[in-house]
Amino acid sequence: MDLLRRRTSEVRAWQKEYTQAIRSKDEKAIARLKKKEQAIKTAQAEMSKEQFKPLIFTIIPFFIFYYVFYAVFGYNQLTVAVSPISLPFVGTELNFWVWYLLSSFSVSSLIQRIFGLPSAAD
Repeated sequence: MDLLRRRTSEVRAWQKEYTQAIRSKDEKAIARLKKKEQAIKTAQAEMSKEQFKPLIFTIIPFFIFYYVFYAVFGYNQLTVAVSPISLPFVGTELNFWVWYLLSSFSVSSLIQRIFGLPSAAD
């Protein structure tokens, strides 16, 4: 995690510096930063690989969970939850697919914080 955070800060610093150089049209800075571009792309690829590792270990249980519960609730489109507010494109009655999607979005950020995994905001 420390390596991932360090790489993230390096990439963000390079991106910020590169953006400023382009905006100010500083050709020397752009040329200097272009030389580091391949190293930054390599770092981004490593970061993506590291962020993908936890997914490998969690995706199978989630697929099993989804398959079992979809078989129970999904085939006949039963309402599994009722929203207190009307959601755009969905309404108030949530079938299993919509409920699963909304739940996964809301719970994933909580799980990332509990286990100290980096998120898009980090």
